[in-house]
Amino acid sequence: MKTNKFLYLLLLPLCYVFFSCSEEEADYTGAKKPTNDQVFFSNEAESDYLLENGQNSVDVTLNRLKTDGELTVDLVCELQTEEEAVKARIKGKVDEEDSQEEEKNPNFVFPKTVTFADGKDITPITVSFDFDGLIPEKDYFVKIKVVSDQTNEYGDIEKTISIKYAPWSEPKKLYGADEEDEDGKTVSYDFAEYDYYQMMSYKDKEQEVYYSENLLNPNESKYILTNWFYGVNFEITVDKSELVEINGNQCYIVTVSPQFTGYNHPN
Repeated sequence: MKTNKFLYLLLLPLCYVFFSCSEEEADYTGAKKPTNDQVFFSNEAESDYLLENGQNSVDVTLNRLKTDGELTVDLVCELQTEEEAVKARIKGKVDEEDSQEEEKNPNFVFPKTVTFADGKDITPITVSFDFDGLIPEKDYFVKIKVVSDQTNEYGDIEKTISIKYAPWSEPKKLYGADEEDEDGKTVSYDFAEYDYYQMMSYKDKEQEVYYSENLLNPNESKYILTNWFYGVNFEITVDKSELVEINGNQCYIVTVSPQFTGYNHPN
């Protein structure tokens, strides 16, 4: 009997501790609701700008969630090297050959601020430049950063864009192996998809393929496979200046440069 009373007295402090801990855990305070405008760059907005002949500016979209009232935020913009841009995001490699026109200067002009109009959730950041100073086929990388206490805690406040003048003809759609266009050209290809365990390959004649020619170099053309991976196009460049023999066949040299896949890894 005395033993039972002793155990009962020992259990009382344990019960008190248990219920005390449970009460503290139940007292949960939710995250504070943001009170600022939550300015950010959308990862779905355009990042690669291919210029038309004579174009001297591009507009980069900036977003906000709260739209009450006018809002002005500060910007820091700068040109980046290819290496810096690659670190910022996966990007196709720029031609490393020295250009005879390296002394050209596009004279980029960057805004120091940008303003959202009352009731608007987007606003353009206009980057200007001298078109005649651009080197054709050269990528110019621009980093834009928002400096403000009105940014979104979970959104991107920096964005790297590429600006490029590529003097190519208007892409012309080609057809599958069972059809011919007016010039008699046909195209078919294998699409291979890999995973960790196996390789799957299949022909997709419904996948649209386009053909374009370089207006500055008649010996260069390219094939564009549309929507090949995560909504982006895959480009294959062909050098028609020289034929080489491979396994008894006369072939052109084909170049496939590293290209952005369209997939952003969550980590």
